Amino acid sequence: MCESKQQVHAYYDGELSAERAAEVEKHLLTCADCAAELEQLRAISDVFSRVPTIRPMTLARIHRSIDSLSEGMILKLVTRLTAAAAVILLGGTLWLVSEAPEAMAQDQAIAMPATWEHAAVALNADPSADVQFEHLVLADGTERGQ
Repeated sequence: MCESKQQVHAYYDGELSAERAAEVEKHLLTCADCAAELEQLRAISDVFSRVPTIRPMTLARIHRSIDSLSEGMILKLVTRLTAAAAVILLGGTLWLVSEAPEAMAQDQAIAMPATWEHAAVALNADPSADVQFEHLVLADGTERGQ
């Protein structure tokens, strides 16, 4: 990649002094990359020169049409998404309310193990003593000593 490509752009735009422009013209004869860059700039300009010009009034009318279409479409989209969210929220709430008693009953059945599973045993803290039960706490809160 040639370091003079920036100068080629300035040359094409007519931004260089006559002396510097002559140097770039001489460089273009020996550098294929810069010559190709100049040719691309000319081709791009040629394409844009063939685009028809649009009168300002016509352009303003086109912009107003696009703006009004966009606003209407966005409003419709937001309205539909809001309605969909409300339906999902309402349906989910109704489902939860109808399923809650059954789910709570199942949770309670799982969460309420047998009484013997709730018993807590505290061991004697004295390491020299034989391991003995100090007291037993049952699920209903009653304690039984040794």
